Amino acid sequence: MKLKAVDKPVTSEDREWQARARQLTLNSLYDIRAVAGRWAATIGSLTGVLSLVALAAGPRTVDQLQLGWRIAVGVLVLIAILAAAWATWAAADAAQGRVLTTLSTYARIRDDFRARRHARGSGSARPRRWS
Repeated sequence: MKLKAVDKPVTSEDREWQARARQLTLNSLYDIRAVAGRWAATIGSLTGVLSLVALAAGPRTVDQLQLGWRIAVGVLVLIAILAAAWATWAAADAAQGRVLTTLSTYARIRDDFRARRHARGSGSARPRRWS
């Protein structure tokens, strides 16, 4: 789809959609981080429940296995613990963000709006409508 400028006046509906798009741009980071925070809580809860089950029933079950299978189960449990730790860390990182990525994201949004405002101020008096 290719946009082209038309010489129709900008309507109040056009301005409303522009405002909605601007608001979605600003709120999208917060929404994504809120979802990531819920994922972090879910992963942490599931990890805790599975750990309790493993501590309660695991030693008796593993004692009945042959040595080779005990080693295999131990390796798999270690991999599961590392995966759960990484998933929790990744979800928490997504929910809270690192300082550099957070600042650069906000700075990019701010700079983008400043550039658009400057472009509107130095452009024509009447905003253009795209179709």
